[in-house]
Amino acid sequence: METILVLAATLSVGVILFWLGAKFGERLAKAELREERKHSTLLLRQRNEAKISMDLARKNVAKMGLDPKKVFPWLMLLVSLCLWSCGGGGTPVYAQPPGGTSYSPDSNLEVLDVTTIQMAASTVDLAAFSLTDPAIVDALLTRSKAGIKVRIYLDRGELEAECRGDSACARSPLKELIGIPNVDIRVKFSKVLMHLKSYAVDKSLVRDGSANFSPQGERSQDNSATFSTDAGAAARFETKLEAMWNRPGNLTVAQAVAGTGK
Repeated sequence: METILVLAATLSVGVILFWLGAKFGERLAKAELREERKHSTLLLRQRNEAKISMDLARKNVAKMGLDPKKVFPWLMLLVSLCLWSCGGGGTPVYAQPPGGTSYSPDSNLEVLDVTTIQMAASTVDLAAFSLTDPAIVDALLTRSKAGIKVRIYLDRGELEAECRGDSACARSPLKELIGIPNVDIRVKFSKVLMHLKSYAVDKSLVRDGSANFSPQGERSQDNSATFSTDAGAAARFETKLEAMWNRPGNLTVAQAVAGTGK
């Protein structure tokens, strides 16, 4: 009889502890969801403010009889350096510290990438092992709707894992960029990794580093992102992208997800 009572008491305690653990986990999940929503709202507001400021600046440059596509990147770099060196308390337009490199999670690389992509006046050329960050996808989508030409080169294995056999990638943020005007996507045929996490804005500003274009890679993992306006660096990236872009056998998203050529 005593053994039965002990077993019953142990079982009861176990059930209570399990219930308490479930409730605690539920509370933590709700708290994380609230924080994520706050972050998304803040980021959206920052993106909208940045876009309005960029569009206004381009119009003002055009009114002076100058070509915004040539002048704007350099003008914004000068403003950025001035803000940084003068200690104005704001984030530079290119959002890069001296040396051009930022590290997550100390810095939010997502904000830096979104801000930089939104500066594009003519082109964005992007090579992405992973492209699953909704904010970055939205920035690319916004620029494409403004007439900016966007080229995206992806890794086949990572894309297959993300889309899970669905050629429309309906469960992935990437779906927003598939089949829309001004966005061209190609996928490496070989399953040898396409491991770059790089892009060029207007063929003059290059972003490189270890951070994947994913929420974790941009915000929580230990990663780097380097921004450079060095003409040589920009030319080397464009040469590399062109070589990958023109590889025989490159696939569309639908072909890659369907397993064409296996």
